[in-house]
Amino acid sequence: MVYANRKKLLTEKEVRTFADGRVLVAGEAFESGLIDQVAYLDETIAAMKKALNIEQARVITYARSGTFKSNIYSEMPPPGPQVINLISISGDALSLFPGVQFMYLWNP
Repeated sequence: MVYANRKKLLTEKEVRTFADGRVLVAGEAFESGLIDQVAYLDETIAAMKKALNIEQARVITYARSGTFKSNIYSEMPPPGPQVINLISISGDALSLFPGVQFMYLWNP
C-alpha cells in the first residue's frame, strides 16, 4: 500500500527497507521520503485554506462514545504557570505513619 502511493518517489526496494514494523518519527519519515511535509495542525489548516482558496475552515474530530476525547490536536493552555491536580492528597494524614514504608495510590 505504501509503495502504491509513493512509487513516483521511492522504489519498491527502498520502501521494503522500512517495512519491518518499526515506528519512524516525523523527521525520519520525511527524510526517507515516506511523507511530504511535517507541520502542526494550524499550519496544515492554513495551507489547506490557501490551496482551496477559502477563508474559513472547520475541523471536526470524532471520538468513540465513553472514551477520553482529547487527542494530539488538543490546544495547549496559555503560557504561564499551570497547575494540574489529578489526585488530591492531604499531607496531614502522612504524619500518622512515622518511618519509611511502602505506599501507593490507587485510582481506578
